[in-house]
Order: sequence, then structure tokens, then C-alpha cells
Amino acid sequence: MVRTRGIWGTILIIIVSAIMIGCTDIQKSEIYDNQCIVSLDISTGSHITRTSDPDEDKISDINIMIFDEYGDLEYSHWNPDYGRKGSAPSFRLLKNKRYIICACANLGKRIYAERLEELESVVYHMVYPDEYREGIPMSLIEDITIPKEDSSQISMELERLMAKISIRMDRSRLATGTEMIVTGIRIGNCPKKVKVFCESKAESAEDCFTTGFTRYDNEAAGLNSFGLDMISDEVSLYMLENMQGRFAEEDIHNDKDKVMSPLDPRFGTCSYIEISMQYISESMYSHNDLIYRFYLGEDRNDLNIERNCHYRITICPEGDGLGEDSWRVDKSGICGYIDSIILSDDYLELNYSGQTTTITALTIPQEAAVETLIWKSNNPEVASVTQDGTVTAHSEGDCTITCSSTDGGNTEAQCKVYVDFLPVSFGFFPGNYIEGKVGDKIRIWCDYFPPNAVFDPGYEELELDRQRGIYDYDVDPDNHSVTLTLLAKGSGIVYMSVGEPVNMAEMAVIYITD
Repeated sequence: MVRTRGIWGTILIIIVSAIMIGCTDIQKSEIYDNQCIVSLDISTGSHITRTSDPDEDKISDINIMIFDEYGDLEYSHWNPDYGRKGSAPSFRLLKNKRYIICACANLGKRIYAERLEELESVVYHMVYPDEYREGIPMSLIEDITIPKEDSSQISMELERLMAKISIRMDRSRLATGTEMIVTGIRIGNCPKKVKVFCESKAESAEDCFTTGFTRYDNEAAGLNSFGLDMISDEVSLYMLENMQGRFAEEDIHNDKDKVMSPLDPRFGTCSYIEISMQYISESMYSHNDLIYRFYLGEDRNDLNIERNCHYRITICPEGDGLGEDSWRVDKSGICGYIDSIILSDDYLELNYSGQTTTITALTIPQEAAVETLIWKSNNPEVASVTQDGTVTAHSEGDCTITCSSTDGGNTEAQCKVYVDFLPVSFGFFPGNYIEGKVGDKIRIWCDYFPPNAVFDPGYEELELDRQRGIYDYDVDPDNHSVTLTLLAKGSGIVYMSVGEPVNMAEMAVIYITD
């Protein structure tokens, strides 16, 4: 990892010119003899709107404050429209006197402080982790002494309050047949705010975006572009400064040991990189994306992400890419290819239209993703199948149900289905003439085939006799029978029918005695 200061700095050039006022006015000459007119010339980049690629040189607005050697404010200036009207003010400062010049850009508001120490409380807040309409926030504090010469030039640099993090992948150590295709990259625990004029860090999880600056799909495609050396292009992310200190007292000798427990107070504040990838090897694949995570910092023990620095990181997975077993690698989405499929039935016999049954599938290895199975019938007019293995008969004949894996293993299993409709049948019990006494319970039912034919217990007649007080009734749970409770002396009827393909009906007369 390499950190480079100032490689993307915007330069504030302070041109100090000793301006001698005309000799014709002796009083003015005496007043201005010990003063310089200090003018600020600030360069800007091109104008852009919100984008995931920040313009690193853009300045939209700027605050300039000049404090005397005692920390008292002497001058304050804010240009809210610097992006379109990039002119800087001039200040009259005393020669050979010490000043502290403070500036901040792209904060979107005026900053005012009577005393220098008040600047420590100035905070920049981000609404979104990739919101850069106003440009990257910047600041500087410079302690200078105005020279005695009549003219002088002083140069200073604005520092970005963000770090730039450039990632690339080296696939040269991956085993043959192993592919890792990046689908996205993001910053986790990305700070929402930063102190503008002093060192800054996230104090709690509430100070962080859980998901920070993010690149997906085409924006991350550079990590999948590589040459013969198997090293990809760089993809860059941005984040505000987050100075979280040292990881541990003892030295960490291996990157994979830089793992933080969820119980650690800094688990929700230390920033990290998360890369999601599609994974393919000779024996495994990613049902859900493989996730690589790692904490940032200058070295293995460091968790600091410093402002105005460029961090360059190379990810170099080895072997099958799954060797680590820690927080750094989430392998929960990785599955083995299906070697074989065992079905609960090798053949089925179905006897009527609409009859259903479900075939279950066992995959080997069992941890393989069953969501990668697909079911098909080679003759759905005879029997169709849904993607949960449910087979439905439609007409006489035979067909083959095939269960196949779609994970690349090309494994399949088959079940033969025979559909042979049995003759329809209908029976009415206990008969067409029934006698009983008040208080008796009598069950009347139909037996019929096929069982999916529509059964009607004769609700109209049942309700009529209930209203007359002859009997009460309950349709039984099997939906093929009715139980009568005889209530009063007299007679009633029960009329039952069964629809297609049976198309039969019977009636029973009930006589009730004391």
C-alpha cells in the first residue's frame, strides 16, 4: 500500500505584492508604508454535477479567514459562487508580522469564527456517501510571516478531507480453472462527517454509513480487465478521514489476522473494503456472491484512513481463493456442484385427470443449492410438472419427468409417468330410505371415482329441512358425507350429486319417529 501526499492537491497561491501608494499624498504613504496587499489566486477544475467520479480539483465555494498571531480574527471572506466567479479578495497585512491563514472549500456554507480555536468545532456533514455536486471538501491552516520586501509570493496547498483508495486485483496466483468476477466494490463504515480543521474519526456506528462509496457492475468492470500478467485495472473509491488508531498492541504478521470481533467497540466505526464476486472453480461455484472484506490502514496494525492521501491496494487471492476462514471472506454463498440427483420415485401411475403427486429430489452433495434444479416434462399434455416437483395428470398416455441441475454440473435424474384413467364409479349410502328417532345421528355419504370430481351434498334441501326444524346437519371434513341430527317427528330429504366425469345423483328420504 502506498500513500502519496499532495499528488492531487489544489494549490492556493498567495501572491504578496508590496504596493506603494502614490508619493503625492504624504499621509497615505505613512499609513501604507508598512503594509502589503495580499491577493489570493485560487485555481479550479471543470464544473460537474453529482457523479460517482468526483472532480478532484473542483471548487464551488470558499471560505478564507486570517487570524493574527494571538488567534484573533482580522479578516473573513466567503465566496459562495466561486465556481462561476473565481475571483479572490485582497487583504492589507502588516509586513514582518505573523498571521494564520485558514481556508476551506466546498462546504456549501459560510464559516465564521472570532477565535482560531473555534475552528476545531467546524464539521462537514455528508448527506450521501457519493454526493459531490459541490466538489470534494478541502481545507488548510498555514502559519506565515509577511516578509519585509515590497513584494513576495507565498504558495500553499488545500488538503482534501477525503482519502482516495485505488484497488486492483492480481489473479496470477489463482488455481487453473478458478475465476473470480467482481460484481461490486464498496466502503463499509464510511464516515458521515469530518472535522474540517483537525484530525477526525467516527466516534460511533451512528457516525457512519453502513454502505459507503459504492461501484457496481460497469463501474467495477476495471477489476475484471487484465492482461497477460493477470493484474487488473484500478478502480477508485473515496471516503472522509477516519483516524481509528492502532489495531492491536501486538504486531500482526499476516493480513488475514486483521480481523475484528463484533464485540469490539470499533467494529461499527473502523472502515473496510468489501468486494463481491461471482466465483467459479472446478468443484465449486457461487450461488450468491462471494464476499471479500478487509480493513484499511497504512500497515497491518494500522486502522487510520488519513485525509488527502492516496492508498493503493492490490488484492491477491491464492489457490482456490477460499483458503481463508475468517471475517475477511464470507463463503456462505459458495456451493459445490451437484454430482448426482436421487428422486423419490422412479415411476408413477396416475389414474384420473387432475390427479397430483409430488416428486422430491435429494442432491449429492446435500449442501448443493436445490434452487439450481429445474423440472421438465417431455409431454406436458399427458402430465405437467411445476418447479417444486408437483406432477399433474391431464390425459391418458405416458411421459418422462426430468430433474436437471443448472449449476454447470449437467446432472439429471428421471421419473417415468403412466396415466391410465380408471372407470368412473358412484355409490350412495346407507340407502334411499332411512328411518330414525328424535335425537339420533345419521351419516349419509357417497363413494365415487375419480375423487377430484365436484361433490354437492344438496345444500338447498338441507337448509330447507333445517329451517323446518326436522334436523340439523354438518358437512363432514372429508367433504363426501353429511351427518344429520334428528330434531322432530316428520320427514325430510337429502339430495347428493357428483359432477364431471361422474355425473351421478341420489336422493334419500328420512322418516323420523318419536
